[in-house]
Amino acid sequence: MFGFGKKKTPEQPTQSQNISNTSVSGQVAQAGRDLNQVMQSSQSQSEQQISATDAAELLGQVVSIVNNAPSLSEPNKAKATSSLEAAKVAVTEPDPDKSYISGSLQRALDAIRSASDIYNLAKPLIDQVLLWTNSTSA
Repeated sequence: MFGFGKKKTPEQPTQSQNISNTSVSGQVAQAGRDLNQVMQSSQSQSEQQISATDAAELLGQVVSIVNNAPSLSEPNKAKATSSLEAAKVAVTEPDPDKSYISGSLQRALDAIRSASDIYNLAKPLIDQVLLWTNSTSA
């Protein structure tokens, strides 16, 4: 009669998300009955589309890394540099031969594989260019 009895509990907010092909970082906090959410989503570097100009710049960075690598033998340094320079020139052509570029980059990776420190620095940059070679647009 006076409203005594079982209290109705408020429903908690719910949320569902499906995120794929991205790297997600952030935090979720709940205060009282409100759900506050702060999230930041970004594509990882290897998934971002780059231009031919970007590819050439990345290859220039890799050439610099290789040339300044004390842990890489001179013959391997020369092989890698030669392959990278060939790929860099091919990237800037009006109709780049992406299979040639990809092959050159694979040869460069093979040449620097023995120096793991250099390989770990160069591979992410080369992977971005390889992703570009697999794209449908030039």
